Amino acid sequence: MKIYTREKFLELPAGTLYATGALVVFEGLFVKGETIRNAEGKAIDWSCRDLTMIASEDTGDMLSRFNDMAENGASYPLEDSYGREGRFDDSDIFLVYEPADIREMIAVFQEAAGDGPRA
Repeated sequence: MKIYTREKFLELPAGTLYATGALVVFEGLFVKGETIRNAEGKAIDWSCRDLTMIASEDTGDMLSRFNDMAENGASYPLEDSYGREGRFDDSDIFLVYEPADIREMIAVFQEAAGDGPRA
């Protein structure tokens, strides 16, 4: 894994797997989408897919579904769309997973999905 500043992170390619936070305490699991540039071509933001978000129609539906999960044990699928990151905080740092880390995660996910013990 490697830590990037916001400025350097903006230049990473779509498909980059990452978490956000502060040194030692990172949260979430996201996939970086396309970098968004202003009219002059400067990278200013990006789209991302939040791998901790459930599928929903809108914010009200999302809140209702999370409450349904917490109160009634309901289950909803993973969100499959990208949205704009939109924080614009130059002090943000990003923990970026490298190919070896992702292969390790795949092995862990396969085991968790019931696809047999890890080799």
